[in-house]
Amino acid sequence: MVERDYILLGSMTLSGSLHFLTMIFGFLSYTTEGGLFNNVSGNVTTKYLIQFSPHNWVFLLWTTLIFLWITLIFIYLGVNVFRSNRDGKFYCNPALMSTPIFGIMSISFILHLTWLFLWDNEFLVGTTLVLFLLSLSNWTVAILFSMRLLEATEFLSHHARIDLWIYRFLIQNGLATYAIWITLEFFIKFGVALAWSPVSQKIEIHDYAPIPSAVSAIFITFFIAIIFPMEMILWERYFRYMTTPLFVTLWTVSCIYARLNQVPHQDETMRIYSLTLIVILTLLFIGRNSYMVLRHFLSPIAKHV
Repeated sequence: MVERDYILLGSMTLSGSLHFLTMIFGFLSYTTEGGLFNNVSGNVTTKYLIQFSPHNWVFLLWTTLIFLWITLIFIYLGVNVFRSNRDGKFYCNPALMSTPIFGIMSISFILHLTWLFLWDNEFLVGTTLVLFLLSLSNWTVAILFSMRLLEATEFLSHHARIDLWIYRFLIQNGLATYAIWITLEFFIKFGVALAWSPVSQKIEIHDYAPIPSAVSAIFITFFIAIIFPMEMILWERYFRYMTTPLFVTLWTVSCIYARLNQVPHQDETMRIYSLTLIVILTLLFIGRNSYMVLRHFLSPIAKHV
Protein backbone atom coordinates (compact mmCIF):
# COMPACT_ATOMS: atom_id res chain seq x y z
CA MET A 1 0.00 0.00 0.00
CA VAL A 2 1.38 3.40 -1.08
CA GLU A 3 -0.55 6.54 -0.22
CA ARG A 4 1.44 8.76 -2.59
CA ASP A 5 4.58 8.41 -4.68
CA TYR A 6 6.10 11.79 -5.44
CA ILE A 7 9.00 10.33 -7.43
CA LEU A 8 6.52 8.53 -9.68
CA LEU A 9 4.45 11.70 -9.98
CA GLY A 10 7.54 13.72 -10.90
CA SER A 11 8.67 11.21 -13.53
CA MET A 12 5.15 11.21 -15.00
CA THR A 13 5.14 15.01 -15.16
CA LEU A 14 8.57 15.09 -16.83
CA SER A 15 7.60 12.46 -19.38
CA GLY A 16 4.30 14.20 -20.15
CA SER A 17 6.04 17.55 -20.57
CA LEU A 18 8.58 16.05 -22.98
CA HIS A 19 5.74 14.45 -24.94
CA PHE A 20 3.92 17.75 -25.39
CA LEU A 21 7.20 19.44 -26.32
CA THR A 22 7.85 16.72 -28.91
CA MET A 23 4.32 17.11 -30.26
CA ILE A 24 4.73 20.88 -30.64
CA PHE A 25 8.09 20.52 -32.40
CA GLY A 26 6.67 17.76 -34.58
CA PHE A 27 3.81 20.04 -35.63
CA LEU A 28 6.28 22.85 -36.41
CA SER A 29 8.49 20.52 -38.46
CA TYR A 30 5.54 19.58 -40.68
CA THR A 31 4.19 23.11 -41.12
CA THR A 32 7.05 25.63 -41.02
CA GLU A 33 10.48 26.23 -42.53
CA GLY A 34 13.10 28.91 -42.12
CA GLY A 35 12.78 29.14 -38.33
CA LEU A 36 13.66 26.26 -36.07
CA PHE A 37 13.55 23.96 -39.08
CA ASN A 38 15.23 24.51 -42.43
CA ASN A 39 12.70 22.43 -44.34
CA VAL A 40 9.14 21.19 -44.07
CA SER A 41 9.53 17.59 -42.91
CA GLY A 42 7.24 16.29 -45.62
CA ASN A 43 9.42 17.80 -48.33
CA VAL A 44 12.46 15.98 -46.98
CA THR A 45 10.46 12.74 -46.90
CA THR A 46 9.37 13.25 -50.51
CA LYS A 47 12.97 13.90 -51.53
CA TYR A 48 14.17 10.65 -49.99
CA LEU A 49 11.69 8.01 -51.08
CA ILE A 50 12.62 4.50 -52.19
CA GLN A 51 10.36 2.03 -53.95
CA PHE A 52 9.40 0.35 -50.69
CA SER A 53 7.96 3.55 -49.19
CA PRO A 54 4.38 4.71 -48.68
CA HIS A 55 3.23 8.15 -49.75
CA ASN A 56 4.40 11.11 -47.68
CA TRP A 57 0.94 11.67 -46.19
CA VAL A 58 1.10 8.22 -44.54
CA PHE A 59 4.00 9.35 -42.34
CA LEU A 60 2.12 12.51 -41.40
CA LEU A 61 -1.11 10.63 -40.66
CA TRP A 62 0.45 8.05 -38.35
CA THR A 63 2.66 10.61 -36.60
CA THR A 64 -0.40 12.77 -35.88
CA LEU A 65 -2.48 9.79 -34.74
CA ILE A 66 0.26 8.56 -32.40
CA PHE A 67 0.80 12.01 -30.88
CA LEU A 68 -2.94 12.26 -30.17
CA TRP A 69 -3.06 8.71 -28.79
CA ILE A 70 -0.15 9.33 -26.40
CA THR A 71 -1.86 12.58 -25.37
CA LEU A 72 -4.99 10.62 -24.40
CA ILE A 73 -2.79 8.26 -22.37
CA PHE A 74 -1.33 11.15 -20.37
CA ILE A 75 -4.78 12.69 -19.87
CA TYR A 76 -6.02 9.38 -18.45
CA LEU A 77 -2.94 9.06 -16.24
CA GLY A 78 -3.42 12.65 -15.08
CA VAL A 79 -7.02 11.92 -14.09
CA ASN A 80 -5.83 8.91 -12.10
CA VAL A 81 -3.69 11.18 -9.92
CA PHE A 82 -6.92 12.50 -8.38
CA ARG A 83 -8.56 9.08 -7.99
CA SER A 84 -8.29 6.83 -4.94
CA ASN A 85 -8.95 3.20 -4.12
CA ARG A 86 -8.78 1.19 -0.91
CA ASP A 87 -4.95 1.23 -0.94
CA GLY A 88 -4.44 4.94 -1.64
CA LYS A 89 -4.01 6.94 -4.82
CA PHE A 90 -4.99 4.97 -7.93
CA TYR A 91 -1.97 6.06 -9.99
CA CYS A 92 0.38 4.17 -7.66
CA ASN A 93 -1.93 1.36 -6.49
CA PRO A 94 -1.09 -0.50 -8.65
CA ALA A 95 1.65 1.54 -10.34
CA LEU A 96 1.51 -0.01 -13.81
CA MET A 97 3.26 3.00 -15.33
CA SER A 98 6.30 2.86 -13.07
CA THR A 99 9.12 5.38 -12.62
CA PRO A 100 11.52 3.35 -14.85
CA ILE A 101 8.86 3.20 -17.58
CA PHE A 102 8.36 6.97 -17.47
CA GLY A 103 12.14 7.40 -17.49
CA ILE A 104 12.51 5.34 -20.66
CA MET A 105 9.58 7.19 -22.21
CA SER A 106 11.36 10.47 -21.50
CA ILE A 107 14.43 9.13 -23.31
CA SER A 108 12.17 8.15 -26.22
CA PHE A 109 10.75 11.66 -26.53
CA ILE A 110 14.26 13.16 -26.42
CA LEU A 111 15.30 10.73 -29.18
CA HIS A 112 12.21 11.74 -31.17
CA LEU A 113 13.15 15.40 -30.83
CA THR A 114 16.69 14.57 -31.94
CA TRP A 115 15.34 12.71 -34.95
CA LEU A 116 13.27 15.73 -36.03
CA PHE A 117 16.34 17.96 -36.25
CA LEU A 118 18.58 15.32 -37.83
CA TRP A 119 15.97 14.59 -40.50
CA ASP A 120 15.49 18.31 -41.12
CA ASN A 121 19.23 18.61 -41.81
CA GLU A 122 19.20 15.45 -43.97
CA PHE A 123 21.65 13.47 -41.84
CA LEU A 124 20.37 10.15 -43.17
CA VAL A 125 22.70 7.79 -41.31
CA GLY A 126 22.19 9.69 -38.06
CA THR A 127 18.41 9.60 -38.37
CA THR A 128 18.50 5.85 -39.02
CA LEU A 129 20.58 5.24 -35.91
CA VAL A 130 18.28 7.41 -33.78
CA LEU A 131 15.21 5.59 -35.13
CA PHE A 132 16.79 2.28 -34.13
CA LEU A 133 17.38 3.54 -30.58
CA LEU A 134 13.88 5.04 -30.48
CA SER A 135 12.35 1.75 -31.61
CA LEU A 136 14.34 -0.13 -28.96
CA SER A 137 13.25 2.24 -26.18
CA ASN A 138 9.59 2.15 -27.28
CA TRP A 139 9.47 -1.65 -27.31
CA THR A 140 11.14 -1.69 -23.89
CA VAL A 141 8.35 0.52 -22.55
CA ALA A 142 5.64 -1.62 -24.16
CA ILE A 143 7.15 -4.86 -22.82
CA LEU A 144 7.69 -3.56 -19.28
CA PHE A 145 4.14 -2.21 -19.16
CA SER A 146 2.73 -5.50 -20.48
CA MET A 147 4.59 -7.43 -17.78
CA ARG A 148 3.24 -5.18 -15.03
CA LEU A 149 -0.26 -5.30 -16.52
CA LEU A 150 -0.25 -9.10 -16.43
CA GLU A 151 0.80 -9.04 -12.78
CA ALA A 152 -2.02 -6.63 -11.90
CA THR A 153 -4.75 -8.25 -14.01
CA GLU A 154 -6.19 -10.31 -11.15
CA PHE A 155 -6.43 -7.25 -8.89
CA LEU A 156 -7.89 -5.01 -11.59
CA SER A 157 -10.41 -7.63 -12.69
CA HIS A 158 -11.86 -7.60 -9.17
CA HIS A 159 -11.61 -3.91 -8.29
CA ALA A 160 -11.34 -1.88 -11.52
CA ARG A 161 -12.57 -3.82 -14.53
CA ILE A 162 -13.20 -0.73 -16.67
CA ASP A 163 -9.69 0.51 -15.98
CA LEU A 164 -8.31 -2.92 -16.89
CA TRP A 165 -9.76 -2.57 -20.39
CA ILE A 166 -8.58 1.04 -20.60
CA TYR A 167 -5.08 -0.13 -19.70
CA ARG A 168 -5.29 -2.82 -22.37
CA PHE A 169 -6.69 -0.88 -25.29
CA LEU A 170 -5.68 2.72 -24.59
CA ILE A 171 -2.26 2.35 -23.00
CA GLN A 172 -0.93 -1.05 -24.08
CA ASN A 173 -2.09 -0.66 -27.68
CA GLY A 174 -1.07 2.99 -27.76
CA LEU A 175 2.47 2.15 -26.67
CA ALA A 176 2.55 -0.74 -29.15
CA THR A 177 1.34 1.49 -32.00
CA TYR A 178 4.10 4.00 -31.31
CA ALA A 179 6.68 1.19 -31.14
CA ILE A 180 5.63 -0.63 -34.32
CA TRP A 181 5.34 2.57 -36.36
CA ILE A 182 8.83 3.71 -35.38
CA THR A 183 10.13 0.19 -36.15
CA LEU A 184 8.58 0.23 -39.63
CA GLU A 185 9.91 3.72 -40.22
CA PHE A 186 13.38 2.52 -39.18
CA PHE A 187 13.22 -0.31 -41.73
CA ILE A 188 12.21 2.12 -44.46
CA LYS A 189 14.72 4.82 -43.49
CA PHE A 190 17.48 2.20 -43.41
CA GLY A 191 16.78 1.60 -47.10
CA VAL A 192 16.79 5.36 -47.67
CA ALA A 193 20.18 5.72 -45.98
CA LEU A 194 21.48 2.82 -48.05
CA ALA A 195 20.20 4.35 -51.30
CA TRP A 196 21.80 7.74 -50.68
CA SER A 197 25.02 6.61 -48.99
CA PRO A 198 28.29 7.68 -50.68
CA VAL A 199 29.10 4.05 -51.52
CA SER A 200 25.72 3.56 -53.17
CA GLN A 201 26.10 6.72 -55.24
CA LYS A 202 29.49 5.54 -56.53
CA ILE A 203 28.01 2.26 -57.78
CA GLU A 204 24.89 4.04 -59.05
CA ILE A 205 22.42 2.62 -56.56
CA HIS A 206 19.54 5.09 -56.37
CA ASP A 207 15.96 5.35 -55.19
CA TYR A 208 14.56 3.32 -58.11
CA ALA A 209 17.17 0.57 -57.76
CA PRO A 210 15.87 -2.62 -56.13
CA ILE A 211 18.61 -3.16 -53.54
CA PRO A 212 17.61 -0.54 -50.89
CA SER A 213 13.94 -1.47 -51.16
CA ALA A 214 14.76 -5.17 -51.01
CA VAL A 215 16.72 -4.63 -47.80
CA SER A 216 13.80 -2.77 -46.18
CA ALA A 217 11.33 -5.42 -47.36
CA ILE A 218 13.51 -8.24 -46.00
CA PHE A 219 13.77 -6.52 -42.62
CA ILE A 220 9.98 -6.25 -42.41
CA THR A 221 9.58 -9.87 -43.56
CA PHE A 222 11.93 -11.18 -40.87
CA PHE A 223 10.11 -9.07 -38.28
CA ILE A 224 6.78 -10.57 -39.35
CA ALA A 225 8.16 -14.13 -39.49
CA ILE A 226 9.87 -14.02 -36.08
CA ILE A 227 8.11 -11.56 -33.78
CA PHE A 228 4.43 -12.14 -34.49
CA PRO A 229 4.50 -15.98 -34.14
CA MET A 230 6.54 -15.63 -30.92
CA GLU A 231 4.01 -13.09 -29.66
CA MET A 232 1.18 -15.58 -30.21
CA ILE A 233 2.99 -18.63 -28.81
CA LEU A 234 5.60 -17.66 -26.21
CA TRP A 235 4.32 -14.26 -25.02
CA GLU A 236 0.60 -14.72 -25.56
CA ARG A 237 -0.44 -13.96 -21.97
CA TYR A 238 1.56 -10.71 -21.99
CA PHE A 239 0.43 -9.45 -25.41
CA ARG A 240 -2.97 -11.13 -25.84
CA TYR A 241 -4.87 -7.86 -26.25
CA MET A 242 -2.13 -6.00 -28.14
CA THR A 243 -3.94 -5.94 -31.48
CA THR A 244 -2.49 -2.88 -33.23
CA PRO A 245 1.02 -3.96 -34.37
CA LEU A 246 -0.28 -6.35 -37.05
CA PHE A 247 -2.88 -3.83 -38.21
CA VAL A 248 -0.32 -1.01 -38.50
CA THR A 249 2.07 -3.28 -40.41
CA LEU A 250 -0.71 -4.44 -42.76
CA TRP A 251 -1.91 -0.89 -43.35
CA THR A 252 1.63 0.39 -44.02
CA VAL A 253 2.48 -2.37 -46.50
CA SER A 254 -0.89 -1.79 -48.21
CA CYS A 255 0.01 1.90 -48.61
CA ILE A 256 3.40 0.91 -50.05
CA TYR A 257 1.64 -1.35 -52.55
CA ALA A 258 -0.81 1.43 -53.47
CA ARG A 259 2.09 3.82 -54.17
CA LEU A 260 3.88 1.17 -56.29
CA ASN A 261 0.74 0.93 -58.43
CA GLN A 262 0.51 4.70 -58.87
CA VAL A 263 4.13 5.69 -59.48
CA PRO A 264 5.73 4.76 -62.84
CA HIS A 265 9.11 3.06 -63.28
CA GLN A 266 8.69 0.85 -60.22
CA ASP A 267 10.04 -2.69 -60.07
CA GLU A 268 7.37 -5.33 -60.75
CA THR A 269 9.06 -7.74 -58.35
CA MET A 270 8.64 -5.30 -55.46
CA ARG A 271 4.96 -4.86 -56.33
CA ILE A 272 4.36 -8.63 -56.28
CA TYR A 273 6.36 -8.99 -53.06
CA SER A 274 4.30 -6.27 -51.37
CA LEU A 275 1.06 -7.93 -52.46
CA THR A 276 2.29 -11.25 -51.05
CA LEU A 277 3.07 -9.59 -47.72
CA ILE A 278 -0.43 -8.08 -47.67
CA VAL A 279 -2.01 -11.51 -48.11
CA ILE A 280 0.18 -13.02 -45.37
CA LEU A 281 -0.47 -10.13 -42.98
CA THR A 282 -4.22 -10.27 -43.61
CA LEU A 283 -4.31 -13.98 -42.75
CA LEU A 284 -2.15 -13.37 -39.68
CA PHE A 285 -4.37 -10.50 -38.56
CA ILE A 286 -7.56 -12.56 -38.87
CA GLY A 287 -5.97 -15.61 -37.24
CA ARG A 288 -4.36 -13.66 -34.43
CA ASN A 289 -7.55 -11.84 -33.45
CA SER A 290 -9.65 -15.00 -33.72
CA TYR A 291 -7.13 -16.72 -31.45
CA MET A 292 -7.33 -13.77 -29.02
CA VAL A 293 -11.12 -14.09 -28.75
CA LEU A 294 -10.88 -17.85 -28.34
CA ARG A 295 -8.26 -17.60 -25.59
CA HIS A 296 -10.22 -14.83 -23.86
CA PHE A 297 -13.13 -17.19 -23.25
CA LEU A 298 -11.33 -20.54 -22.92
CA SER A 299 -8.27 -19.43 -20.96
CA PRO A 300 -8.94 -16.13 -19.16
CA ILE A 301 -5.94 -14.46 -17.56
CA ALA A 302 -7.92 -13.60 -14.43
CA LYS A 303 -9.10 -16.94 -13.10
CA HIS A 304 -11.36 -15.82 -10.27
CA VAL A 305 -13.61 -12.98 -11.37
